[in-house]
Parts: sequence; structure tokens; C-alpha cells
Amino acid sequence: MSKSIKILFPFIIAFLVFFVIKNWDPIASNNSEETKNFSNDYFSVDYPRTWKLSKEGNNISIINSKSISGYKENVVVQIQESNFGKAPEADKLSDALVKNMSSYDDPYMSDFKMITSKIVTHQNYESAKVIAKFTARKANLDIISYYLLVPVGRNVFTLSYATPYSDSDNSNSDVLFEELLRTFEIK
Repeated sequence: MSKSIKILFPFIIAFLVFFVIKNWDPIASNNSEETKNFSNDYFSVDYPRTWKLSKEGNNISIINSKSISGYKENVVVQIQESNFGKAPEADKLSDALVKNMSSYDDPYMSDFKMITSKIVTHQNYESAKVIAKFTARKANLDIISYYLLVPVGRNVFTLSYATPYSDSDNSNSDVLFEELLRTFEIK
């Protein structure tokens, strides 16, 4: 694994885990079809109007104000700059995400497993789309997480969405992630 990937992924993992685990709350969920838009100099994305947006530098987290089975759905958009020139290629990012998340020793999550991983095109950039599952230890709940990893120049843009996992049906989750992808614009 290249030095660039090794340096980028601990930061991505820490950021994602922080916002996923921090937002556990035992209240009922209510999704809205209305959206708001967030935009900065680097990207824009539409998100459900009732969700709360938090910014940290150029990174954002968007958290459902209600919860599902004691877990708040969340969206995270993060930009990581490579210290070694060009960002790693999409397939290397996908492999590194799965490898790092699977071996990451975290007190808040366990049992990270990839469901699917494929190379896609997002705004003419070769990108990695990964769907995975893990257990949120604090909520004792299986979570499905969706990732889009987009290498652009020296930067890697990561869009992620996490929500409780259902063995029978995740079609609403799939629809929300696809809507996020449709509106996610890298500038």
C-alpha cells in the first residue's frame, strides 16, 4: 500500500467513526423529502431539510435529527489532501478503505465487512463506490454504510452515508444514497 493511502485513511476513518458514533440517540425517525443545499468552494450536496449540518474546516457532517432504532443516520463529506502529489487511484482507495476499516481496532464499531465495491464514474472522475456493513457497539445495531471515494488531483473526496441495516430491505437507504450521489458536485 502506498504511503499516501496509509496517511489518508486513518484520518478518514477517525472522522467517519467520530460522527457516526457520536450521534446515537434513542428517539424515533422521520425522513423528509424536502432538501437543503450545502455549498462551499470545493463541493456541493443536497440533503434532507430536517437533518442538522455541522462544519469542520472544509468537511461536513449531516445528521438526521431523529433516530432509527436508536441510531441517527448521517452523511459525511470529507476532503483529504495527499502529501505525495497525486491522490491514489479509485481502486486503490476502495481496497485501502476495506482493508483499514476491517482491521481498525475501534471501541465503537466492529465487524466491518464489504458488501459490494465497484469502480464508477462521478463527474468524469474514476471513483470507487463501496457498500459495507458494521456493528455500532454503543447501539448494538448493524449499520449499512455507503461510500463514494473520488480522487481529484491531490485530493480525495469521500461522501459517506450510514444507516441501520435491514436484512430484508435497504431500498430506502439505496434511494437516499443515490440521491446524494446525484446532487454531489465537486467544483
